[in-house]
This record gives sequence, structure tokens and C-alpha cells, in this order.
Amino acid sequence: MGAKLAATDNGASMIESFKSRRWMGRITTAGAVLALAAGLAACGGGDRSQPFKPTRMVSFGDEYSTVGSNGARYTVNYRLTTDTANTFSCTANPIWIQYLAAHYGLTQPGCVVSVAPTALTRAAAQAKVAQVSSQIDSFISSEGGFTKNDVVTVLAGANDIRAAYQLYPTTPLATLRATVTAAGQALGAKTKTITATGARVLLITVPDLGLTPYAIAENGSSTNADQFQSLDCGSDPGSNRQKVLSVLTACFNNGLRTTIENDGNKLGLVTADQLIRLIAKTPSDYSITNAVDPLCKSTTTFYPTNTCYIQFADGNNTVDGTTYNQLNTTSTNDVSSYWLWAGDLWLSPIGHSKLASSAISRTQTNWE
Repeated sequence: MGAKLAATDNGASMIESFKSRRWMGRITTAGAVLALAAGLAACGGGDRSQPFKPTRMVSFGDEYSTVGSNGARYTVNYRLTTDTANTFSCTANPIWIQYLAAHYGLTQPGCVVSVAPTALTRAAAQAKVAQVSSQIDSFISSEGGFTKNDVVTVLAGANDIRAAYQLYPTTPLATLRATVTAAGQALGAKTKTITATGARVLLITVPDLGLTPYAIAENGSSTNADQFQSLDCGSDPGSNRQKVLSVLTACFNNGLRTTIENDGNKLGLVTADQLIRLIAKTPSDYSITNAVDPLCKSTTTFYPTNTCYIQFADGNNTVDGTTYNQLNTTSTNDVSSYWLWAGDLWLSPIGHSKLASSAISRTQTNWE
């Protein structure tokens, strides 16, 4: 990734640059390690005699896929003028589903467009698996459901895992393991409702929450990332709060994996948990220098109030004096390339680009 990409592009130009041959070369190169090391070949390829080219994308989930009505997302946003404090560029600093939509030449999910939208997001902040299931049911009953020309993204579970963790240690860890495993199984089973219609599903495992700034703060110090590489649902985390969250993440993802139709054609699986573990272990391999701290200050909140942002003056690329009032950095380069996390649990712009690279690699392997 170019170190100054986010600093020099704003608005739709960032999405357009992503679609260019040069940008696709960059993201493919960056994703090559992911495709090999993060287990992106977990599913077999689809029917390549008829490459899949969706005409619509629909996204379900939680904050990882949410775009607010004011353009804000759970990452570092772009505010283009000083007089629109609560309005943000919907396309600058894109999140992973926006990269995926651009890959297929579809409109940007969540953004206002002058034509009929071809990419939609029904994801909602704070959604748990039960709410995501309702999102899918509502789309089927109220919005016409799915067709064989749809690609449907599903990423959820972080809120279920965090809710379970917050009961620890009053509630025994064995009980919490069973709770989150059941939640993962429920989400995996729900994807069959979608694939039964002929639509393709791109399913993302929950990123390892044990390696987030939230987990580090809960633990009181950062644990060496090497210790997370082999943790699974049955591992003993001891009293290490980071490892407790990592084990619960593994339980959710295990429940998810064991329930889905993992045939590589109907469904493509992206292992975001493995991706985050690899980045945390050797961040320099991914052009990341800080994989432990939140880019946004703890005094800021995410959408919709006091959203973490970079501010540009009147839509041009001149940084004004309030650019960094909500960031733990004084370098625009850190926003574009160097910090993995935007907040306690949410990815930075570069984190979203890494997830997008993995997702696109999966679609290319399975369906294209």
C-alpha cells in the first residue's frame, strides 16, 4: 500500500483508484501473503466454466459493515468541510464491503447515489447474531429476497463474543464457550437460508478479539502475539484476559465453520481471525507498524456522535488545523497505512483494506 494513499485521495477517487489496474496490482500483491498464509484456500474453487459476476451485493452484520446515513462508519472517517460537523464523505477511507462492491463495479453500499443502488448494506451497529438473522428475514419478507445474481456478505459475532466475555469470570468459562459456540452455529445455519435461493454468500469469520486494543486494555498489558497462533476453543487461557477473548472468538468461529455448507461454490469463507493473528505476529509483513493501539483517542466515540475523523478544508487536500484533534497521531501517513485498529474493536482504514484484499482473493479463487 502506498503510505500516502488516504492522505492524497478523497471522495469517490479513492474507490476509483481501487478499481484501476495499478491499484488492483497493489492490493493483489499485498493480499498474496494473506491468500497463502491466512488459509484463504479453505474452500474449493467454484465452477470456473461460468465465472460469477454479481449484479447486486447485499451486506448483513454489525459495525464492521455499517454505513450511517451521514456517511460515517466505524473507522477513521473523512470530514470534508468545517461547516458540516456531522456529515462525512461516504466513499473516502472505504470499508471492506465498499472495496468489494468496487471490485464488482457496483454502487457503494450505504452511499447516496443518483441511480438505482446495486450494493446495499443492512448491517446495524451493536447487532448480535439474533439481530443479523432478523436482518436477513426482513430482507426476504420485505425487500423481495435474493436471486442467483446476488453476492451476500455476512460478518457478525463480535458483539455476541463481547457480551459473553463481560459475564466472565462470574459465569464459568465453560458456559461462555457453549454460549458463543451456539451463536456461531446459529449464524452458520442462517447462511443456508441464503444459499438455498441460489445467491452466493461471502462469509467472514470474526477477527480475533483477543488481539484488539479492547482486549489489551482489559488485560492491563499486551501479550506477545506469538502466544495466540495456536489458541483454539479448547485452550486454557489462564487469567489472561486477552486469551479469554481469543478463546471465545475461536469458539464462535468454530461453531460457524462446522455448520456452514463449505463447498466453495455456494459459499466462500474468509478467515479474518487467522488474518489478524498473522498481522499481529509480524505487522511489518503487512506494512503496519502499530498493531496494538487504537488510532482514535479514547475520548472520541464512533458513529453517530463525535465520530473519529480526519478533516479536510472545503473538499480539497489541504489539511486544516483540526485534523488530528481526535487521533492518537500527528501523521496522516499513520491513518493511511500504518495502524491496524481505529478503535477498541474496529479496524482502521488500512485494516479494512487488508480484510478487503482477503475477501476479493476469496471471490477470485471460488467464483471468478
